[in-house]
Amino acid sequence: MKKLWVVALFVFQIDVLQAGLFDFQTYKKAEKSYNSGDYEKASEHYRKVIKNPQGYYNFANSLYKSGKYEDAIKAYEQVVTDDRELEYKKLHNMGNSFVKTNNLQKAKEFYEKALKIKKDKHTKDNLEAVKKALQQQEQNKKQNSGQNKDKQNKKENKKDKDSQKQQEKKKKEKAEEKKEQDKERKRDQKDQEKSDNKKEEKSKKSDQNKDKKQSDKSPKEQNAEKKNQKDISDMEENKWLKLLQDNKIPVMLHKAKTKESGSDEKNPW
Repeated sequence: MKKLWVVALFVFQIDVLQAGLFDFQTYKKAEKSYNSGDYEKASEHYRKVIKNPQGYYNFANSLYKSGKYEDAIKAYEQVVTDDRELEYKKLHNMGNSFVKTNNLQKAKEFYEKALKIKKDKHTKDNLEAVKKALQQQEQNKKQNSGQNKDKQNKKENKKDKDSQKQQEKKKKEKAEEKKEQDKERKRDQKDQEKSDNKKEEKSKKSDQNKDKKQSDKSPKEQNAEKKNQKDISDMEENKWLKLLQDNKIPVMLHKAKTKESGSDEKNPW
């Protein structure tokens, strides 16, 4: 039994040694790739041998160098250490990573944290550069806001002018329309007056023709027409008298004077 335990321990030690040897070789490959500028390959190797904060730091650096800044920030966040120098480097590099992602406010925050641990000139210079960039951003923002406001005012003024022009155009169109309606009404009035004048002239001509025809008749014809009219009148009178008598309606008559007596016809009532 003791022999079995010794054998197992020996095998375990060999495995540890082999694992350690593998990690050592992988780490060396990672360093070689990193130093030669092959950061993609370096990050692949470093990923395999992450066992402590330093391993995460090396892995994060390789990601940063390969341009994977968002991934680098996540890797730096995994570096939890009591080593002040390592903590300072982590915070400084996180500031750099946030600059690369154009998050200057976050970069400022991490540079300030790093400077609380170590007053490094390089970090101070980076912080000042970030502050100036933030100030410039604020100025640009205000300037753009002012320009946008001016553009908006110009746009509104143009809109008001266009609206005013549109209203003036509508007024002009209405005035033109009213003018055309007045012209049309005047034309209709003139046409009506012409029509009325023609009717009046036609009526006058008709009356004149009647008068002319009457005047052209001889006195004998005129007397015959008058006598005919008188006979018609007498006939109408007799017709109505007979109608009244048939209905036994009392009728009061008086005898008109004849030519011998002064009248030639009978009149009722």
